[in-house]
Amino acid sequence: MQTSALSIDLAQNVDIPNHFYSNPVTASALLDAVALFEMEGSKWMLGLPFDHWDDQLHEHCFDEVRHTKIVKDLALHLRSQMNDEQIVQECKLNIAFYRSIERYISRLSRKIFKLSLSLGIGNIEFSQTAYSFLGFAIERRIMKIYPHFSKLSPDSMVRKQSKQIIHDERKHLGFVGEKLENGFSFTDTTQKEIIKIEEAVANEWIQEMVNAYTSVC
Repeated sequence: MQTSALSIDLAQNVDIPNHFYSNPVTASALLDAVALFEMEGSKWMLGLPFDHWDDQLHEHCFDEVRHTKIVKDLALHLRSQMNDEQIVQECKLNIAFYRSIERYISRLSRKIFKLSLSLGIGNIEFSQTAYSFLGFAIERRIMKIYPHFSKLSPDSMVRKQSKQIIHDERKHLGFVGEKLENGFSFTDTTQKEIIKIEEAVANEWIQEMVNAYTSVC
């Protein structure tokens, strides 16, 4: 297998290689790991003060929990069709991909929260701003992932469910977008800065997954 083409220049914004979506082994491992995006998103929202909750936030949180189940079921669906050798490969990649997303979320959260620290932890403005900044960064990244599953997956169930999730994620971006402007008014942060931070962290995450793929496959 040729691996030289998989080397990533971290100075550039990159996306997950297309064959990660079209190969059932990598797709299953990636889906199982991406479910962590959805699960952590619901946890962040549940940590927001009660006074901040509204119908939009409730719907957003409910969708994230629902997406977690859908995505993990899709990974299980793909895994059920694999032979023994593929199962072993998928298990190794699953662990590596999941840990890489854990590191991505941890790195991104720390960097994004720092943008709001001047507002004071526990302050309602901090909670709203941190939620909108982090939500925007994560939803934007997810919208770089699910469309590839909807187009490149050889499995019809994965394509269909991905398209349904995309519909929800677009709605979520709208929810977060309404709160972004308030966050920008509270801080000196800009949308461009958030995107720059997320892309740098994502490049490290994608490189980690590529390295794992190279060593396993």
